[in-house]
Amino acid sequence: MGEIVIMIKIFQFFIAMTLSAGLQAAVSVLDSQACQAFGNLVPVQVDRVVDGDTVLLKDGRRVRLIGVNTPEIGRNGKAGDPLGIRAQGFLEDTLKASGQLYLIYGEDRSDRYGRILAHLFDSKKQSVEAKLLESGLAMRAVVSPNIQLQNCFIAAEKIAHNASIGVWSSDYWVRKSELLDRSSTGFRIVSGEVSSVSLKGKRWWVNMSGDFSFYVVKSDQRFFDREWVKHLPGKRLWVRGWVVERNLTDGQKAKGYKGFNMKVSHPLAIEELPH
Repeated sequence: MGEIVIMIKIFQFFIAMTLSAGLQAAVSVLDSQACQAFGNLVPVQVDRVVDGDTVLLKDGRRVRLIGVNTPEIGRNGKAGDPLGIRAQGFLEDTLKASGQLYLIYGEDRSDRYGRILAHLFDSKKQSVEAKLLESGLAMRAVVSPNIQLQNCFIAAEKIAHNASIGVWSSDYWVRKSELLDRSSTGFRIVSGEVSSVSLKGKRWWVNMSGDFSFYVVKSDQRFFDREWVKHLPGKRLWVRGWVVERNLTDGQKAKGYKGFNMKVSHPLAIEELPH
């Protein structure tokens, strides 16, 4: 946990320095070393933008951008999220103006849908995901082990959050744990107070006020300090990820199981709030 604490403090310092630059903040984030391309750059050509965080390449591969989640577009009669079309249009315009595009694959290179997981960079080697975050048309998503650019993404998202633009202009995306309902499923930030923690079994469970809990599977527990998790009760948190409604039996309800939950794979998906 010591390394994680140091990393978080570095992120906080980076954010403070970025925001102090005022109008130049957006430029400083994109041009900073934290947002520059790293590793093996693979040149690619994009055929079309599927939505705000997914593109189809000329070679037929579908790429899901790492570290961000954008509002969904309505499909097959299902209503989309606010700003879904706008996020898609922003990505289309950004890519048209970006010149040569490059991918850097994630440590995990594909998801359960068969999409390639990768970071996308423009001809200046700047992060396309950071541009989405700064515009307020994406929210930071944290899925281990693909967390290489989280310091960049934290700072970029903070700029849009402080300006109350895009997804930060309403409370649609941030839900109180006490007020969750079926309209709250999908990617959300959930705020609330931790009521109890269970560190038994293969999953660690953190129960929050209302009908919500989040869990950490065994393979991701290496990223967390067990003592920190143990002492979460009484603390107020922001937790980000995909909210899922559980189909509970009467017996599970009687045992106090929560009706909504979220998988959390890294501490950077959790923020402690002041009381």
